[in-house]
Amino acid sequence: AAQEALGVAGARLHTVSLVAVAVVVAAGMLLLARWLLLRGRAERSVTWGCGYDAPSPRMQYSGTSFSSPFAGVLRVLLPQVSRTALPVGPFPTTGHVQTHHVDAVERRMFRVLGEGESSVARVSGWLREDDGPSFAAGLVFISAVVLLILGAG
Repeated sequence: AAQEALGVAGARLHTVSLVAVAVVVAAGMLLLARWLLLRGRAERSVTWGCGYDAPSPRMQYSGTSFSSPFAGVLRVLLPQVSRTALPVGPFPTTGHVQTHHVDAVERRMFRVLGEGESSVARVSGWLREDDGPSFAAGLVFISAVVLLILGAG
């Protein structure tokens, strides 16, 4: 009787697994058909207008114009550097305005890297080239750098 019950349960499980595979295949085919139908179409909408009521082709859109209100609130933390070459004369031909927000983290990173380079040069001056401990110290340093790089990744 137990053998017969196992046979019935196995047959039912086989049927359930076939239905499950059929559902997964059908869902996959529907997703593939949807992707093929929508792949070439992109939604069209108007460009974000920066609050302008009457945009024209002469207007420029940039990330700076989008982030300007936030940068104004955080002006103490995000100082802005501007470089300008204003056009001169009755018929000006060239001119430009360039702005850049100073990134304190980036500046600090390059300062630390520069200090690290000078520190390594100073420490390496203390070590003799023919010394066994110098080789060991270099090996420990290289191993630490490799472990830091692997740990950061």
